[in-house]
Amino acid sequence: MNTGRHTSVRIRSQSGLRLSGGGRSGYSLITVMINMTILSSLLGTCGICLHTLFRLDHKERVTSQLLDNLRRMEQQLREDAGRGTINSDSGRWRIQGAVDGELIVWSESRGIVQREFTESGELSQRERYVFPAGTRVEFGDPVGGVAVVRIREGSFFVRYPEAGDGGAVRNKPEAVALPAAPAGVVKSGEIEIHLQDAVRADGGSA
Repeated sequence: MNTGRHTSVRIRSQSGLRLSGGGRSGYSLITVMINMTILSSLLGTCGICLHTLFRLDHKERVTSQLLDNLRRMEQQLREDAGRGTINSDSGRWRIQGAVDGELIVWSESRGIVQREFTESGELSQRERYVFPAGTRVEFGDPVGGVAVVRIREGSFFVRYPEAGDGGAVRNKPEAVALPAAPAGVVKSGEIEIHLQDAVRADGGSA
């Protein structure tokens, strides 16, 4: 009789332990799932923040590159314009210096501007101004004593392939290196450098 009672008590106790342990296991699983959900949300938010920071850093680098080259090029253009006569030749500027034998040629290719200074037929200096990928530079024809350089920035809605120096890729077709902006988007910015009285209307030096 006594043995039967003790056995019954042990069975109830063990059953209670199993139920109690099972309850704790279910609660832990829910906690893990909640923690994983919170962690996933935090990682997603961090990813968005990092992506935004990278875009801002890229935009700041592009703006800095544009302004630095623009400042240097404008300073050199104004100096060269005072040396002689500006003539347009197939999209290039040829500045014949007042000193015999001096010739300065400004040319552009996919946002990369090149300046060559020649003395007595020999190349003396060569400089490059590398603008951000997507930039277009145009050396306009001098009209009415004014010579104008137009710098058109790339579209914010287009991701242009970049070379190692940040300029446009030169070994790809223009349609790939400088893709057109989507129709209907806001027109990209344009900067102009006016060299007033750099040349006279008759083509002579000012």
